[in-house]
Amino acid sequence: MGPGNAVAPQPTGGRERLATWTAVAAVAALVLSAGCQQPVTSTFVRIDTADGWRLSLRRFEPEVVDPSRAPVVLCHGLNCNDHFWDLHEKVSLARYLAGRGYDVWVPALRGAGRSTKHGFVVMRRLIRPVLPELPHELSLRIIDPNTLNWTMDDYVEYDVPAILATVREQTGAPAVHWVGHSMGGVIIYAYVERFGDEGLATITTLGTPLTIPQPPNEFLRAFGSNKELFSLITFLINASVPASWQMFGQRDGVRAAMYNPRNVDRSVLHEFYTKGVEDIPTGVLEQLVDSVKTGSLRSKDGEVNYAAELGKVTVPCFVAGGLVDLIAEPESIRYVYNNIGSEDKAFHIFAVVNNNIINYGHLDLVIGRYAPRDVFPAIERWLAKHRLPAPYQPRKSGRPQGGPTPE
Repeated sequence: MGPGNAVAPQPTGGRERLATWTAVAAVAALVLSAGCQQPVTSTFVRIDTADGWRLSLRRFEPEVVDPSRAPVVLCHGLNCNDHFWDLHEKVSLARYLAGRGYDVWVPALRGAGRSTKHGFVVMRRLIRPVLPELPHELSLRIIDPNTLNWTMDDYVEYDVPAILATVREQTGAPAVHWVGHSMGGVIIYAYVERFGDEGLATITTLGTPLTIPQPPNEFLRAFGSNKELFSLITFLINASVPASWQMFGQRDGVRAAMYNPRNVDRSVLHEFYTKGVEDIPTGVLEQLVDSVKTGSLRSKDGEVNYAAELGKVTVPCFVAGGLVDLIAEPESIRYVYNNIGSEDKAFHIFAVVNNNIINYGHLDLVIGRYAPRDVFPAIERWLAKHRLPAPYQPRKSGRPQGGPTPE
């Protein structure tokens, strides 16, 4: 069991309670099989990590939680925050799953979104035109350069265990599904390799590489050779919407590396650039540059090769990617699938040749125009195959249904 991963209280009440929740599960399954989408409400939960960060988790609750289905954590990747999973109702995996009976939790990793630390500041928020967030950010963050840097190892050692423990404790579920995009998948593999898989029901990763084919493609080679430039670009992208459109929207090479342009609506891109983008911490950036140069992802001190330790991952895994993804190339995704130790695993590259509507890139695995028709159902089918051995008694947030979402 990982650090801080508290064991949730187990359901009690004997045969009658078990029979009741089994009946609820059966009714929920019947409703969902008929294609009914439940109303979904959301709240914010704040949690503390062992090293002093306060993380923000957004909880998406259906009107009726299916007690046979484990809660789902959706974890964003590099350069993104929790908004990534709910940019627009038409491409919201969070609402898609919650509407089908899953209790869905969407964290913002340290330094992203509303996740902060006393004395921490991200200067771009002072000039980024997202005015509703400014009072909140200014009240929590002051300039302190000593807290401006962290690595992926900090996500693994502190953020992941805090998230898993909180979701299990507040839902009452014995285990949790983890769905990670890009780096959001990297950190759960690394966590399991180091601390085990207690409390995890399944892992789903979308566009998650732990190796970089050598020699790297042109985009990754440029990334590995221009660390300072990429760091500056991400800061500028967060500084203003016009910078976002000029630097990303008009650059064919960068755009093709990030997503298939034919698969993302302009309105969704606007939401992504204004709400979903974060700058890249220097420590994380250095690890990624190292992976481009060495061919595999390692801990910051170089002592742990996360790609080489995949055999320790034995929890059921769904490993997926996009055919035209230049950040997580199909070869890298296949490496993950081939080397994880799970006996129960599945693999899929989203592409026309595999009966999907379009060839997928990196970001459009989640925010793509056709993701709700190709990707979302594939994830839900995988989760539905891995129901809990026995129903649990869901714990609701207690928030009145239909009320405003607290900021």
